[in-house]
Amino acid sequence: MNAAQALRDPVIRHLPMALHTPSMQILLQRHLFVEPGWRIRHCQIERIKYKREKNCLVCYRLRVEHPGECRMELLVSCRFYEAGGSRERHLKALRAPLPETGIT
Repeated sequence: MNAAQALRDPVIRHLPMALHTPSMQILLQRHLFVEPGWRIRHCQIERIKYKREKNCLVCYRLRVEHPGECRMELLVSCRFYEAGGSRERHLKALRAPLPETGIT
């Protein structure tokens, strides 16, 4: 898949935004880092798994810092669905039991 093909997906309407890292950096900053001081300094796409007219998984590598405290890299995955598909899947996941992690 190339970006031009993905941008023409007739079902996954947020795909252009998902592939535009400056837009995703703003969105992820707004929703992941609500505590003051934390900033995403860089956002790049690490991996894309695309199923035309079904969904698209995008993995972003983020460079994050808190002035005077720390810097780190995070991998964040976001899956994009057809209009209304994310909410339905989210509600289903909330009803499901949590998987075992092996961490005690």
